[in-house]
Amino acid sequence: MKSVGQILKKRRQNQGMTLKQIHQETKIPEKNLIALEADNYTSLPSATFIKGFISIYAKTLDIDHKKLIAIFRRDSQKKEKAKIIPEGLAKPLNEQSSFWTPRTAMILIISLFFTVFLSYFGFQIKKYFSPPKVVVERPLDGEEIEGEIVKVEGKADKDSSVYINDQLINIDEAGNFFYEFKLFSRENSIEIKAVNRRGKETLIYRKIKMVDKED
Repeated sequence: MKSVGQILKKRRQNQGMTLKQIHQETKIPEKNLIALEADNYTSLPSATFIKGFISIYAKTLDIDHKKLIAIFRRDSQKKEKAKIIPEGLAKPLNEQSSFWTPRTAMILIISLFFTVFLSYFGFQIKKYFSPPKVVVERPLDGEEIEGEIVKVEGKADKDSSVYINDQLINIDEAGNFFYEFKLFSRENSIEIKAVNRRGKETLIYRKIKMVDKED
């Protein structure tokens, strides 16, 4: 039967993913990914962290993580001399005992905490490097405006700066913005730009047409 590292490496290669891509998806250091694929558990942290790595990596590749953890336990029992898992963490195949013990409960709690922490950390990293969100409620793209005054209204991330046709405008504490200006031609293009503190920006364009007011 194949080892955990062999299964993970083959599935990753079949999906055409690099270790760098896996690192970006899971936030697991590349050196730990290399050790995991090589079944080199002695260079990895404790058994709890190893099972956390396996679970996160397996889910990223759409593999049954419970199956891989079972294989990890099997292989660990064969390497007791290497002390990969402290004695008592893995249940011997020839010994019948209750699975739910204070120790296993603690391991599951720590594993769950570690998984939640990685998920939250990954979400924050993604949010940190993402461009700001901005929604323009009016005018609509292609809208015909009666008269010379156009009103621009929308909402952006509250920690961003909003520009309309390169003009910095004020936004309130909730991120709402409102701005109006005069049109000088029939066909007009409006650029709404939001820039966050990290220099990431989001651009939205609106093309509008000025028409005469009906009598």
